[in-house]
Amino acid sequence: MTTDRTDRELTIRTELQVNGRKVELNDFVQSFIGQTVIGMVQSLRDVEDVQRIHLEISKSSEQTVPDA
Repeated sequence: MTTDRTDRELTIRTELQVNGRKVELNDFVQSFIGQTVIGMVQSLRDVEDVQRIHLEISKSSEQTVPDA
């Protein structure tokens, strides 16, 4: 049995903003970042059928003190 992927081919749209400014990504980079993040998220417990992910990453120079 042969499976034709063309009917199931998915497009991954990935957007990146750095410091509020949009960074243009070519198709390869969109796919690379998108598939990498999707793979990591799908491996988490209680995550099923990923359709959309919103991920925000912030760096802070402040040191945080863990709660005791």
